[in-house]
Amino acid sequence: TGVCRMGALDINRFDENTVQWIETKPNSDFSYLWCVELDEFTCNGSVVDIGTGKGFNLALDTGSSFFKGSNDVITKITNAIEGSGLQRLSRVLHSKEDLHKYPTLELNIAGTNYELTPEQYFFKVGNRWELGFQVMNGLPPDMLLAGSIFLDTVYCAFIREEEGVVLLAQPKSTSQSFNIGGTNWINSYDSKLYIGPIAEDGTFSGNYSSTTGATGDYPVVGVADPSPIGDTQTISFSVSWKSRVGRYDPSWHDVSSFTGLVKLNQTGKPCLKLNHLFQQSIQKSVTGYTATALSTGGDFTFVSRSK
Repeated sequence: TGVCRMGALDINRFDENTVQWIETKPNSDFSYLWCVELDEFTCNGSVVDIGTGKGFNLALDTGSSFFKGSNDVITKITNAIEGSGLQRLSRVLHSKEDLHKYPTLELNIAGTNYELTPEQYFFKVGNRWELGFQVMNGLPPDMLLAGSIFLDTVYCAFIREEEGVVLLAQPKSTSQSFNIGGTNWINSYDSKLYIGPIAEDGTFSGNYSSTTGATGDYPVVGVADPSPIGDTQTISFSVSWKSRVGRYDPSWHDVSSFTGLVKLNQTGKPCLKLNHLFQQSIQKSVTGYTATALSTGGDFTFVSRSK
């Protein structure tokens, strides 16, 4: 789920004090790309000599994921990243714990530095992490194409005028700055959800309480992305309908699973957008076909953080 806003800015999504209006650079060979000048590219505080400061193009491409460039540009950047420590580092990691060995990158655009941490410029693919820089044949030596690996870290708007203008700003609030652990939530039925602290591997336990339908206090176990990127966070949790207090409801043999995203609503407040899978036991009165139900909704809104 998401929002496509046409012809207007969402001021709830960015810090107005960080706004930059940047004129695009005309490029006859790549007129379909939104290009701005990249003043400097640094790795661990040292400038990477890829030709910045001499009319170097940074192409902001919403249709790409990685950074892309000519073989010469990408080789210089990856050599700087992999060779920044005492020993040469790898482009593919099999443990998240190794990310701390990698340097911080900075892109200087129109006098403002935009920082990228290893958690942001590595992509998680299955059980491994890959460096988000790729060679793209056909790109000129004075261009670096930036996909979602960069654009997910900023608020960006493309203004189509005679020459074209790009707005860049720091996001006002994202899931990266919102710690979901130890939080309380409520839905439209006044059911309450508590999400306990998030462990390093993303697992958590919690509590679900309801006073409508099945009434009681129910255990929750789940998993959430412990290091979210962009402005959403994946989450999934299960509820056992055997209440911890009071008499058991007849449905205590049933279970539910909720899967979705932590995101900001239109007012900038965190919410859970969830899909609900409900599973009953198969009995004489409940056939296999009717025992499983899938529905959308069940959305929760953030209430408070537990002390």
